Amino acid sequence: MGLFDNKLKAISDNNNNNNMWGTTFCDRSCISPDDIMHFSKNVIISSKDFENEIEVEVQLKQKFGNNINTYRLY
Repeated sequence: MGLFDNKLKAISDNNNNNNMWGTTFCDRSCISPDDIMHFSKNVIISSKDFENEIEVEVQLKQKFGNNINTYRLY
C-alpha cells in the first residue's frame, strides 16, 4: 500500500505557482483551494511553517467557515 492509497481525494497548494492545478500527482488531482469542498470537507495541512496561515489567518476557515474540518500534521 502506497502513501496515497487510502482515502486521499486530492492535493491542493496555494503557492503563487499554481501551474499544478488541473494536473495529477500520485494519481490524485491537484486542485485550487477554492475547489476543496468539491472533494471533501476534511483537509490535512502538511506545511509546518505555514499551518496557522493556511488554516485560520487567511485561507481555509475564512473561505469555508465551519463547513471544513482541518487537521494539522505537526
